[in-house]
Amino acid sequence: MRDRYPHPSQQPLLPLTMVVCVVIGVLFLRVGGQYAKFGAGFAFAWFLVSFAL
Repeated sequence: MRDRYPHPSQQPLLPLTMVVCVVIGVLFLRVGGQYAKFGAGFAFAWFLVSFAL
């Protein structure tokens, strides 16, 4: 029996999602400000979650 939905790691948008996470994290760190570390941490966590899937 085959799965109805492909595994998330087989989805074509996964590399794009990972690149977007890295770019968002770098932008947060470059801009700085009050929420820079929070935003960069969130983007990095999102990157790790997408990589784990």
